Amino acid sequence: MNKAKSIFVAATISIAMAFTHSYAQKKCGAEIYNPKYNFCYNGEVYDNCNGMQYNPSTHICTGRTATRATCNGVNYNPLKQRCGSGGVQVKCGNYWYVPSTQFCSNNSVYDKCGGKEYAPKTHHCSGSVIKKSGTGTFTDDRDGKSYKTVGIGGRIWMAENLNYEAEGSVCYNNSDSNCYTYGRLYNWETAMKSCPSGWHLPSKDEWQALVNFAGGDKVAGKELKAKSGWKENGNGTDGFGFSALPGGNGFSGRFFSDGSFGNVGSSGSWWSSSEVNSDDAYSRYMTYDYEVAHWNDDSKAHLSSVRCVQD
Repeated sequence: MNKAKSIFVAATISIAMAFTHSYAQKKCGAEIYNPKYNFCYNGEVYDNCNGMQYNPSTHICTGRTATRATCNGVNYNPLKQRCGSGGVQVKCGNYWYVPSTQFCSNNSVYDKCGGKEYAPKTHHCSGSVIKKSGTGTFTDDRDGKSYKTVGIGGRIWMAENLNYEAEGSVCYNNSDSNCYTYGRLYNWETAMKSCPSGWHLPSKDEWQALVNFAGGDKVAGKELKAKSGWKENGNGTDGFGFSALPGGNGFSGRFFSDGSFGNVGSSGSWWSSSEVNSDDAYSRYMTYDYEVAHWNDDSKAHLSSVRCVQD
């Protein structure tokens, strides 16, 4: 090899080694990263922002610039917080909440009561007053019927299905004995106006908060179902005193013949006040053969049970 060629090869190798050294991969925690494109912060790998490193606990990369993370003029930590509806939000289990008006307990989010936090397992919010929860009774002034009540997850729920004889409600299979056992069945429009004064049909969010408190969708059915009354011993533990019973359904509307009934003893569904669209609304659904508590999108013309929750 002549001298000129030898010098050229040496220079090429030197440049390659320098290039390789400049962008040699590095380790960050359990990850390997390339410093040309990434950087390491507290054991986590982040993308450079326009080729530059930044502090991800105080800044966010927007476009080509790292800027201070602010939400409505308030600084926040993007690693633990986010900017959302109501201001700076913090994670609680799978949910985000605003600490100024809400709080986190057992991975569920609750509204503060009169601006204060409380223990949802033992207390509930009545208006703006924190009260000790427990079982009780409530008498409906409209017809004198009494209902068991129970405090669950910071709210007072009826522990029995509503049995108020509103126009548009029926007994399963038109039998009075079924009303005595399971309460009445209501179409959605009737359900929306059938709870007594001081009570209301729970929203989808209120149902979900109850289910979350009972362990989440996958197990809440078992925890909320009554200890007896379900087909093939598909009973629950009734761990919170909710005592859900399989009152069945009345079917009507665009997919069914009016006036038919089904599923008593094997399933129960309870209306929420939340609409899917102009024709359908959400209902909570439990069956004898599963531990889950489902969501259903039901025709508003269908007939389902009602549980009221205190205002």
